[in-house]
Amino acid sequence: MNMRRCLLLPGILAALITLAACQPGGAVTSPADEAAVKKVLADIVTTFNAGDYDAMLAHYEDDVLVQSNIGPEITSKDGWRQSLKTSLPAGVKLQMNFDTSELKVAGDLAYERGVYTIQMATEGPPQVAFKGRYVHILKRNSTGAWKGWRLFEIVDQTPPGFTPPAAAAPTAARSISPRYPANS
Repeated sequence: MNMRRCLLLPGILAALITLAACQPGGAVTSPADEAAVKKVLADIVTTFNAGDYDAMLAHYEDDVLVQSNIGPEITSKDGWRQSLKTSLPAGVKLQMNFDTSELKVAGDLAYERGVYTIQMATEGPPQVAFKGRYVHILKRNSTGAWKGWRLFEIVDQTPPGFTPPAAAAPTAARSISPRYPANS
């Protein structure tokens, strides 16, 4: 019986160590990474508010994904650029603000969630044009720079007369799993 315990103990210890390593909380948010992510987010707001959408998009990966409840999925920086041209009111000064509720960094990924507002400068007090909730996922690229990678937003308010961008022409359905082919 003692021999059996001696053989069983290393296996139990190995299993416990493996399970402990899988527990949440293992990733630590470093102050430097958190500050770098906050700077990217502040730069996104600054460049948007300046009306420099190319500079804003420079803070995102080329394969950025933007999903919203009011328009089609955007799957590239160029697609987002086109959407901004057609969906934002022309000739109006816009001011965006992120109100961050949560920010976490784990390795080379970070997420930030909160509420955003985009106001239109008008005569008199600014009017809220867009308001909603969002989640940004940022990733550290091969040069060590943080860039936006995924943006999910729920738009709760749009300006009067707003028309969401048109959906792209439908493409053939693609399967997300070899076990479950599309259109079957």
